[in-house]
Amino acid sequence: MTKRSNQRGRYRKGQARREHILLSAMQVFERRGLGAFSVQDVADAAEVAKSVVLYYFNDRQRLLDALLESVLSPLLKAQGDAIEEAGSDPREQMRRW
Repeated sequence: MTKRSNQRGRYRKGQARREHILLSAMQVFERRGLGAFSVQDVADAAEVAKSVVLYYFNDRQRLLDALLESVLSPLLKAQGDAIEEAGSDPREQMRRW
C-alpha cells in the first residue's frame, strides 16, 4: 500500500509542478507577449531548469498550446453549459451564447 500511495503522491507533485509552470508561463506571456515568449523565460519565472519545462511540454509550441487551452477551456465549458441550459430554442441558444 505504501508504494501505491507514493505513486499517487508523485503524480500530484507532477501535476502541481506542471500547473506552476503554466501559471509562470501566463505571467511571462502577459508581460512580454507572444513575440518575446521563450521557454527559458518561463523556466526562470517558474524557478526551474529549462529541461523541466521541456519535460512537461516538449517544446515552446506545446507550452503555448497548453497555455491557450488552460485559458479557453473554462470559457468554452461555460458557453456550452449556457447553450445546453437554453434547451432546443435556437434563439435562446444564440442569446445565451
